Amino acid sequence: MALIVEDGSLPAGANAAVTVAEVDAFAADNTMTEGVADWVGATIPSKEAAIRAATRYLAGLRWRGAARGRLAFPRSGCTELNGPAIGDTEIPWRYQEAACMLTLKALSGPLLEDTATGIRSVKAGPVDVEFEPGQGAGTEFTEVLSLLRPLLQSGGDLVTAPIFGRPVPLPPDVF
Repeated sequence: MALIVEDGSLPAGANAAVTVAEVDAFAADNTMTEGVADWVGATIPSKEAAIRAATRYLAGLRWRGAARGRLAFPRSGCTELNGPAIGDTEIPWRYQEAACMLTLKALSGPLLEDTATGIRSVKAGPVDVEFEPGQGAGTEFTEVLSLLRPLLQSGGDLVTAPIFGRPVPLPPDVF
């Protein structure tokens, strides 16, 4: 499958947020970032597959505004939280940098896995959770989500909420 990079012009079949060259440049400028060594030694088809995986992950986030094409950007009606408006054909630097970060991570394994809850047992008091072997609470890409937060709808990231132990709001004090 050919890598078709979205540049703001809405090319047919766009499936990539960044080019291999853009990730190469990001890796060269961020040598201490996880995944750079794997990226340098990877084949072009592996690099392109990682870019497509990162782009799919980004498509699953809840962005401000409305998509104009297949991918998360370009968008119309998107503004940074407490910041400037993003042009209808603009690809924000935050989105491109996040795509580079996720691409490096995608070389070492899936960004999202098809799994059930993965919980083997729950003990009520004191709370004790046991996950199936190889399962965890999920991966949260904190640095990526922090970078993207000004472009996301409130509560729009892929962070998984626990299925139990949610805080119960206290009633207001009555005097």
